[in-house]
Amino acid sequence: MTDTVAINNKFALDMTMGPVFQTTVIPLMGGYEDRNQDWTVALWRYDVKLNNRPLSEIRAFIGHVLGRRGAANAFPLRDPLDNTLTDENIGTGNGTTKVFRIYKTYPDADRPYRRPLAVVQNLVVKVDGVAQDEGTDYQQESGYIGFVSAPTAGQAITVTCDWLVRVRYQADYNPISLPIGPDTGTPFASAGPFTLMEVSGPAPAFAVPPPDPWITVAQAELDADSPGWGGYTIRQVIGGIALTPNSGSQCRVTFDASSMGDLTIGEAWIGKQASSGDAYDFVSPVQLMFSGNPGVTIAQGSQLVSDAASFPLGGVDLEAVVIAIYFTGSSATREVSSTTGWSSYFKIGNGAGTENASAYGPWSASAICVSKVDRAA
Repeated sequence: MTDTVAINNKFALDMTMGPVFQTTVIPLMGGYEDRNQDWTVALWRYDVKLNNRPLSEIRAFIGHVLGRRGAANAFPLRDPLDNTLTDENIGTGNGTTKVFRIYKTYPDADRPYRRPLAVVQNLVVKVDGVAQDEGTDYQQESGYIGFVSAPTAGQAITVTCDWLVRVRYQADYNPISLPIGPDTGTPFASAGPFTLMEVSGPAPAFAVPPPDPWITVAQAELDADSPGWGGYTIRQVIGGIALTPNSGSQCRVTFDASSMGDLTIGEAWIGKQASSGDAYDFVSPVQLMFSGNPGVTIAQGSQLVSDAASFPLGGVDLEAVVIAIYFTGSSATREVSSTTGWSSYFKIGNGAGTENASAYGPWSASAICVSKVDRAA
């Protein structure tokens, strides 16, 4: 439980703060070491000193400590350096997911960090730029947003809000000094130093998602940007060795845009690999759609899941599949150099729907643009 009583903003004076991770380092022979990141999500720490403050502020501090029963109860703290979001993108709809967590994203060239937020105020939620009504369209609790209806595939979910950090006193004893002052008419006192530590908490009940109606049968961890694909067709081949045993009459495909720019798909198809001809040929291809449209633009740094397609993916014999994608615009995507069972081919021009294709050359990355293939459970 988090109390509603926030600590006085004046306590931010002389505060030192920062994120805390926990990493286990194991020394190995030859000067090597093994590092294990125990906490993938940081907890913020705030060290506070109330030096030579009016007695009224120290008495307010005493009351706050007593009200929280020392370290027993958490409470909200306004981070003096970082406390607002403006149209922050927290996710993209896929037609099935209803619950999204509110995050602040800190950009980094190698590893952008998403900071989960637990206490928000003055919240404005938009889906595809349209403001939603709390209580009618969604609920919000402990930094989670639960929509009544799942946002449509490709729709961006953004939030604007003020936010606070859920913290507790690290210790049950928080010392206070004797009063001092220039004269008896203006006495001062001090408290601390004391530490406030961020507290993580469980997700609310509505945030427990229903069983996923989709099962992932092939996945690649795309880890590098690949720009300049406008006007090209790529063919992603996923061999049977890369598919988990599966059966089902429907499938969907996840496509990744680069962090360098948007990705525009003119059209995309999926089919079973032909038994003869080139490795990138397919038979009986089915066109993939995006919210009922053959083409779509995926925002920079985002993923998009296609609509469900009536395609009998794989089977017990694990037949290889080919996914053909034609790009328009500047189009930047993601790729990975080596993934077992995956291979990719490319050529200039639009040949996405052609079964017996030709003149494709092998691309240097084994997996590109396609990061996941699911089948209906």
